[in-house]
Amino acid sequence: MTDQRLKVLFITHDTSNYGASRSLQLLLRNYQDVEADLIVQRRFFGNHDHEDLRRRFGGQVNRIWEAFLPFATCYQYGRKGIVFGVLIRLYNLTLARTGSRLVERVAAAGGYDVVHLNSLVLHSLISDRHPFVLHMRDVYDGTDPIAVGNVQKARGVIFIDEATRRPFRDVLLRRSLVLNNPFNMSRVAEFADYHPDLPGLDAARNTVFSTIGVANDKKGTGFIVGAFLKLKHPDARLLIVGGREAAALAAYRKLAQSDPRIIFWGEEPDIMKIYAISDYVLRGEEFPCVGRTVYEGLYSGCRVILPGDRDTPPPMFEYETYRDSIFFYRPRNEEELLGLLQRLTGDKVRERRLRSNVDAYVRSVHDFISSLRQEAPAARQEP
Repeated sequence: MTDQRLKVLFITHDTSNYGASRSLQLLLRNYQDVEADLIVQRRFFGNHDHEDLRRRFGGQVNRIWEAFLPFATCYQYGRKGIVFGVLIRLYNLTLARTGSRLVERVAAAGGYDVVHLNSLVLHSLISDRHPFVLHMRDVYDGTDPIAVGNVQKARGVIFIDEATRRPFRDVLLRRSLVLNNPFNMSRVAEFADYHPDLPGLDAARNTVFSTIGVANDKKGTGFIVGAFLKLKHPDARLLIVGGREAAALAAYRKLAQSDPRIIFWGEEPDIMKIYAISDYVLRGEEFPCVGRTVYEGLYSGCRVILPGDRDTPPPMFEYETYRDSIFFYRPRNEEELLGLLQRLTGDKVRERRLRSNVDAYVRSVHDFISSLRQEAPAARQEP
């Protein structure tokens, strides 16, 4: 890294322990050459605990603001529907307008080298007035031409993989970079002897299959539960970690109530302990999917079970390195998933190689945004 510190305003709509927020937290906790300020999504009721935010996002975060941030739905597999669309439109026309004005005031007064947006859903904040960098973590679905115009105004775009880059392959961008998310699973070692105090779960003996993150039908939680219920093996365990959607969780609990092998863990503030006791990390989307939990699992020494096709695997960083730890089934094909569960139960992870790519990741982000500092403001482009 260079010896010149950058002043960066980071803006995120998500402060959870998953996905986009987790990637930003890892970046900021390990980014020493930055003077960072942070704007987070304001809660409808109550305020964030700013000390907790600093703990999770890093002690080098200076000022923190809360704002009702705009939210775009132009990404694949996001929540759709007429009612939700109307509510989001009303929100963007009312509360989010006040939030956008706050963002403009902070960006104008701060003298930032870069204003970093942590997701495509925030694209309407991009303007020619400030040096925006957009972190593209979602696959654009083609439904909003204004989004394309806004992305073009960004000083730079960081795509997390080729899938997020593909919709913009014919779009003229000022600068772009394809960079895998940061992962540091070295702390899994702290839980090498961890034994959850839960009846019916012996992580040393049971084969533990885990699905981690938001539990809903888009993520395939109900599909996974349904397949696991048909698994006739007493030593298999299914952990459902996370949630956030109470109605969906209630339905899955009802579906699984007759099977004590299915354990609803709930939200887990220290996700390392989950990876430490998991043998397999499960994804259940209705399309080939490589998400954050896949790499966290692999970097933790777990194996992963994914919707997809081994003959034509989805683009994956380090696929050849991990191919023997990756198992595919046709998306939403219960028979194939059940077959894998049957075959893999009893085949536990005995030795783990824990890995981190954080240092290289931080270097790449720093070098990229440093290279944008001297760029002239983007010319205004009509979508």
